Formats: sequence, C-alpha cells, structure tokens
Amino acid sequence: MRRVALVAACAVICLNTLAAALADDLLGVPPVKDEPAARAIYNSMLDAMKKADTLSYTNAYSIDGFGPLHLKSVYKVYLKKPNYARIEETIDGKLAGVIVLDGTTVWTWWPGGLPEWGPYFTGEGKAKYDPVRMTSYRKVASTKGEDSLSYSSLFLDRSMGMLIVDPSVFMGSQGLMERQLDGVKSLPAEKITGEDCDVLEATLMQGQMTWKLWVSKKTRLPIAQTETVNWQQKRVKEERWSDVAVGGKIDDSLFKWSPPQGWTEFKFPDLNEGLIPVGKPMPDFDVVAADGAHLKLSALKGKVVWIDVWRAG
Repeated sequence: MRRVALVAACAVICLNTLAAALADDLLGVPPVKDEPAARAIYNSMLDAMKKADTLSYTNAYSIDGFGPLHLKSVYKVYLKKPNYARIEETIDGKLAGVIVLDGTTVWTWWPGGLPEWGPYFTGEGKAKYDPVRMTSYRKVASTKGEDSLSYSSLFLDRSMGMLIVDPSVFMGSQGLMERQLDGVKSLPAEKITGEDCDVLEATLMQGQMTWKLWVSKKTRLPIAQTETVNWQQKRVKEERWSDVAVGGKIDDSLFKWSPPQGWTEFKFPDLNEGLIPVGKPMPDFDVVAADGAHLKLSALKGKVVWIDVWRAG
C-alpha cells in the first residue's frame, strides 16, 4: 500500500511519447543468428577461463560516448580457484580502486577516493561520505558460481562501466550478460599483438548491443574485445589484454583484506527509506517529460497520477 501511495502521488508520464522517444534513440541492429562453429569457439573461450587454476592479465580499458565522459584506465586482474579474485584499477598512473574477493566476501575500496556517483553523492549522501572519501569501503557477500566481478567493477570509478568479458566466468559463473546473447557469428581471422585470433561478433538484447571478440587460437582466451551500445549516440567500450598468465603462482596475500579501524562502510540508499507514508502529502516537484515539456505535480492536484521510471540496456 505504501508503494501504491507513492506511485499515485507522482507525476504523469505519457507512455506513448516515452515509447516513441526510446524508439528513436534505441536504434538497434539486426540480431545475429547463431552459427554453430562460432558458438563452439565462443564456448571454448569460456571453457579456457573455467579450466584454469589461476589466471592473471592486464586489461587496457577505454569507454567513450557517455556524454562528455571519456575514460581510459588499466585493470590488473588476478584470479585463483576456487573463489578468489583481485582487480586493481589504475587511472592516469594512479591506483583508483581495488576489488578483493576473499572466498566469502567481495570488498571494494578506493585509494583514489570514493567516486562521486551523481545522485548517490548529493544532499545527505554527500554530507555523509564527503568527509570519509579516502576511508570508505563496500562489502557484499559472495556466493560461488553466482558472483559477477563485471558488475562489481561498476563501482570502481565514476564511469560505472562494466568489464566486457566477466572475470567471474573463471569461477564457473554464467557471466553477467551471457543470458542476453542473441547469437554469435564468425568474422575473418586476424592477428592481434602477434597472436593469431578467431574473430567473433555477437549481439545482445535483440540487437541493442554488439560485441566483437578476438580469441587467441593458441590459448583460446580473449585478447581484445569491443562493446557497442547501438543508440543514436554510439557508446563504445574497448579492452585489450596483455601479460596473460595461465597456471602461474599467485600469492594468497593478494586475496586478503579487511577494513582498517575507523573506516566507513559505503551503502547505496535503501529505496524503501524514501517511501512517503500513507496520508502524508507528496512534496511538489517539476519534471521534464519525454516530449521536453515541463510538468509540475501541483498542476495535477485531484487526479490519480502514475510515474514509470526505467531504463533499457
């Protein structure tokens, strides 16, 4: 009932206008049809990650097309069976964020300071975390086979960009985007950084996203990947792997971390805490509708109103 009360107290959005706006923006491409030979190469890439006892690599990462944002960073990834991982992100030569999976917990902390994630770092959030930006951490329980280190990488920097090939595949997880694949097809083979590679193209979510993968013929591991979000304004990620080591010794100390005394746990706001109690008037606000017009809540007094806030991709 509290949720219904909140929804009924919000602004009206014309769903037809919203759908038309999204149709114009989310152009998409024709989904790829699965080619058995290409899918076999793709599966061999996943199997190569799953079968390794240890895997480490350096990932040169860039993301472009998110408004004015253009980010380049370097990830150093260490993975060890059965359920250990460490990911260090460096930006402009400085360590920005670290993820440690110690077998039971995924820890994230930010030597470069807690990123300012837009609406999560305003008002009360900013007042709470600004003084402890250098001594904050995030903690999430781990379930082997269900984790997504790609999702965890969202919280390393302000771009909130995920890794394309999910490192959690190494631990037997499906991978965050696996279930969204439309199909995989083969492209002409190429050589990347001295490696002969099979080249694959895949689409996801009915053509909303396109992957291109260069898979080493020797190791069956991905040497390079691109991800394109097929909007009017193309959004592109690129990854290049180097220093790839399979089966090498990785010291267990890399997978141990606990917050120093006095550090503050970062938590995203609980949406339930923001619900308006039944019977309490909704504060007035002004929003921009999908057609660009301004809509004020007070102008709809006496009417039942509905707001649908969502995103695609």
